[in-house]
Amino acid sequence: MASTRATFDGAAAQLAELIGRMDDPRGLLANVAEHLLNTTRDRFRDQAGPEGVPGTRLRPPTIGNRGRSKLMPIQILSGTPARGCRLDQ
Repeated sequence: MASTRATFDGAAAQLAELIGRMDDPRGLLANVAEHLLNTTRDRFRDQAGPEGVPGTRLRPPTIGNRGRSKLMPIQILSGTPARGCRLDQ
């Protein structure tokens, strides 16, 4: 099972206070979720990690194996999703 963790250097308490003062935090939470989804899609498109550093290049034997297995395109962060995973557009 995949998971993620984010740290905000003390912003969590401030965010919790702001959410607590809202009548309905769903709009804010939807905007945060949309931002996270967009930045994740951008990183997959750019083949980069959260800090913008490009992913490690695949070695020639790996490229050959993927080509023979028809696991294309040859990109680290995209291609055929793992079984049970979905990437909604």
